[in-house]
Amino acid sequence: DELFWSAGLCRIFGTTTEQFDKKYSSFLDFLPPEERDATMERVDRAIKGIEPLDYEHRIVRPDGTERVVHAKAEVTFDNTGRAIRMLGTAHDITERKRAEENRRKLEAQVQHAQKLESLGVLAGGIAHHFNNLLTGILGNAELALADTSLASPARDRIRDIETMARRAADLTEQMLAYSGRGRFVVGTVSLN
Repeated sequence: DELFWSAGLCRIFGTTTEQFDKKYSSFLDFLPPEERDATMERVDRAIKGIEPLDYEHRIVRPDGTERVVHAKAEVTFDNTGRAIRMLGTAHDITERKRAEENRRKLEAQVQHAQKLESLGVLAGGIAHHFNNLLTGILGNAELALADTSLASPARDRIRDIETMARRAADLTEQMLAYSGRGRFVVGTVSLN
């Protein structure tokens, strides 16, 4: 059976009415190999009156560019139920598909940014509470040192507690800087 393509359809497919040989197999040549069987099945189901033809598929133009087409067609049957004609349209929806893909990518980026922000808030909250605990530990270590005699062996252990608490406080500052709640400045400072 012969196919007739309008000039508009030829533009979508990147061909001309003169170049298109009006055979169904020529139409199939525009489809990527992995989509041919599904397309033939859809056309066959429409010709048998099982379901209308209404689907999206990719095409590859003669110049190698790929487009996405939405095809829709109706089949006319004679009084015996035999398909005598299929009349349809095709719309190039490539740009819409690209826009949808870009929107999906942007949404994924926004979700990723929100996750990072949530992690920052969580880290900031933990660091803030941990810093409060460290302040109590350091304060009590200083009070314990003040109450301990210089000859006491406990002084070294209290100083170790104080050193570890200060290291933990430094780590807390880094967490606060990561969360955006603190300042993290590395540089040389003159103590004079």
